[in-house]
Amino acid sequence: MADFARLATPIQATYSEINNRAHDDALVPLTRTPGSFHMKTVKGRRYWYQRVVEDGKPRDLSLGPDTPDMAERIERMKADAVVTREALDERRRLVRALNAAGLPAPDALSGRVMAKLADVGIFRMGGVLGGTHAFRTYGPMLGVRLPAETGITGDVDIVSVTIGSEERTEPLDHVLKAVDARFKGIASMVGQGGTYRWRLDANGQVVLVELLTTFDERDQEDPTPQPTFGAMAKPLRFMEFSMEGTVTSTVLHDAGVPVIVPDPARYACHKLIVAQVRGSGAPEKRRKDLDQSRQLFEVMLQDRPADVDSVFSDLLSRGPKWRSHAAGSVATLPDDIRETLLAWAGDHPDFVERVRRLRPKTM
Repeated sequence: MADFARLATPIQATYSEINNRAHDDALVPLTRTPGSFHMKTVKGRRYWYQRVVEDGKPRDLSLGPDTPDMAERIERMKADAVVTREALDERRRLVRALNAAGLPAPDALSGRVMAKLADVGIFRMGGVLGGTHAFRTYGPMLGVRLPAETGITGDVDIVSVTIGSEERTEPLDHVLKAVDARFKGIASMVGQGGTYRWRLDANGQVVLVELLTTFDERDQEDPTPQPTFGAMAKPLRFMEFSMEGTVTSTVLHDAGVPVIVPDPARYACHKLIVAQVRGSGAPEKRRKDLDQSRQLFEVMLQDRPADVDSVFSDLLSRGPKWRSHAAGSVATLPDDIRETLLAWAGDHPDFVERVRRLRPKTM
């Protein structure tokens, strides 16, 4: 039985409006700066930039990934390059209406953290919101309401992706302490270049912020410098899979926080891997990984099956280790989801056989 409920058409339209407005407004300070717009291809993905001249030297300002509406958004912002107090108040009204309709809002402190990250340009300069805060944006994006219990977290995960930008934010440590001076880098995570993990204990609430990045065999899983954000980042194996497709979304806090998140089909398939990599040492996190994956599959196999087919086929093509991890998770999925995925895996009999072998042990 599906765990989701369809959102009424007016609610879907309101979310689409706030998402467009939040991302439009985020570009306004840049589009008011004289310069030309162009695209670059970085690691197979195209990104928009604005070329400006500062101190007599050309510099590219990152605007974000090339999405179907980005060119239209840039033109719109050049024509209307002012964000008024009235516009922000209207966005806040829309967010409150969506929250009142039952769409998820983060806790106030996590919301403030994500809003600050957006304000300083982290999501524009290659930062991608991951983890459960990203998952909580998928319901409105897909036009459904997902169960609230899978969306409770105090962790804010940011993945740093190289996009060829020369820009720099303030050091991430300074950014977080501007939200709350009690943010501290976790001592055990501090290396020569600084920390990649911060913790805030405030009035009984704990917020953890972690900067992650994709894995490179040369890194040997050691934290690596991220000059764009003035911090270190922890490389994670398999992370590159979810970062190869990202989309715009909005966190329903205050006036709406414009963020970049993994494509929901990639997020769902990536969780199949993550759940097995965690192993038995983190049972609650593993259960949440599988639950989030299942919920997204339930929606997308009905509404966007071609997206899931394409992404799942990509996962299986990446080699025996990928297929082995995925099989352990697919074996736990409900019958209808499992059989659909197996039907798409005909070119990989090793995967199908492993799922069939593991299935009785998971029942």
